[in-house]
Amino acid sequence: MSELILKNHAPGRDGLVHRVTPASAGWTYVGFDLWRLHQGQSFDLPTGEEEWCIVLLSGRCDIAVAEGPVWQGVGGRMDPFSALPHSVYVPWHRQVRVEALGPAEVAVCKAPGGGEHMPRLIGPDDVRTSTRGQGTNTRYPRDILPEDQPAHSLLVVEV
Repeated sequence: MSELILKNHAPGRDGLVHRVTPASAGWTYVGFDLWRLHQGQSFDLPTGEEEWCIVLLSGRCDIAVAEGPVWQGVGGRMDPFSALPHSVYVPWHRQVRVEALGPAEVAVCKAPGGGEHMPRLIGPDDVRTSTRGQGTNTRYPRDILPEDQPAHSLLVVEV
């Protein structure tokens, strides 16, 4: 685990900043991508055997799921500290397109997919918040995709 220290750097031409896979991290299941997109920039990728939760860290995006819904103007917060997130759950075996409506930072959380779950928007009102610890150890977890919500194996929490 100590080998997995990612240094912040500029995004590639496609907007990808980091891609953590189970193989690159030495993990068994989960993965994570971080994208920094400028206005009009997009990525269009298949989920394959994974299910995804796309979390808007900042900015706004249009998000389309093939054979499913299109959500326009998802997001809007300035950064993870200023408001609760907007997210989109995408099941396995789907094609997804994310297009930035201005500067945007997008996290894609990944885990093995399965089942017959439907794509869905997870708005700020759907995010559960709590407080853990005290003093300088106080943390504010935000349950974006908790274990009691429809998904095969993915859990997503922002702290």
